[in-house]
Amino acid sequence: MQQELLNLGLKMIEIETWDSIRHPITKFPKVLWVRFSPKIPIIYQLTSVEEFEAQGTRVVNSKAAIETCDKMSTYLFWKNHLQHEVRMPQTLITRDMDVAKKFIQKHKSIFKPIDRGLGQGVQLLSNNAGLPKTLQTLLDTYGLLFLQEFRESPGYDIRAIVIAGENIIEYARLNADDFRYNIHLGGEIRDIKKVEIEPALIARIREIALTIAEKTKLDMVGIDFMISNQAIYLLEWNAFFNFQGAEKTLKVNVAKRIAEFLYKLIKS
Repeated sequence: MQQELLNLGLKMIEIETWDSIRHPITKFPKVLWVRFSPKIPIIYQLTSVEEFEAQGTRVVNSKAAIETCDKMSTYLFWKNHLQHEVRMPQTLITRDMDVAKKFIQKHKSIFKPIDRGLGQGVQLLSNNAGLPKTLQTLLDTYGLLFLQEFRESPGYDIRAIVIAGENIIEYARLNADDFRYNIHLGGEIRDIKKVEIEPALIARIREIALTIAEKTKLDMVGIDFMISNQAIYLLEWNAFFNFQGAEKTLKVNVAKRIAEFLYKLIKS
């Protein structure tokens, strides 16, 4: 990433870590590209972004856009703004164990922590005698039950990357050993043209991805979809998506596209 910016002629590039930031902040760059850390309180990171924005820094992505990216906010944003564009698996968000059990009795279900990424904590739930104990453990651990209908897929999901309002790439993620397709959990990346998917569905995914980026005002976003019974389902989106695996496997320079966008902002 730094090299791509240097290639564009930006010689003054500072890379900071969250550990090096001190409040009150005294130096505010024109443009700041942030990457959040799961090890640091989200409130601290969001509030820091807010402070940079308040002092005139153009932050990529903005605090308001980032706040659409946890799973609960994504679901509610979809319900209020996107449900006429794309389907989403049936979803329940609750602390009520009885309501949760009824949902799982009706739907084969997945539990997802609302504020975790990389597939961490995601569990497939079974409607059996051990369900009450499982739900109680999840409630005690995470404080909330975010449940979604488990839909059968063709063995992969689809990641679409949008940067500065442009489709950059779409690719499939597969995992023969897990229902989660995250690369960190053993998933692998494959060219979308090498999986069985109709071109019309790919075209529609590209359209939906642009709509999501526009409505959320995310400058750059990774959006996950799945195909089930020949229909497109939205799973989630991520402001801090990883792209190194796609670059290595598919030979697409995502970092260069990010650098070009940042360069444009700095020079504007």
